[in-house]
Amino acid sequence: RKRISGNVVCKTRYVVPIGDGLKEEIDLFSGALEGLALMEIEFPDTASALNYPNPEWVEADVTYDKRYKNSFLAQVGLPERQG
Repeated sequence: RKRISGNVVCKTRYVVPIGDGLKEEIDLFSGALEGLALMEIEFPDTASALNYPNPEWVEADVTYDKRYKNSFLAQVGLPERQG
């Protein structure tokens, strides 16, 4: 059995095919991060990503925000909402 030190990020991932070989990976967090949901889509190129219309329920693009990486979430917790 592996020993886990530090905080643990608990989430359930749902994979949803959206066509053209793409899929949304939606993570719903629990525990200390309850209420946080992240969606990720891996696009074949930058142009495809930039042309993708975000669903209505997406509040913000956090692609380049290090506060939403698992390691940061585990150490610091839920980021404060900005704006």
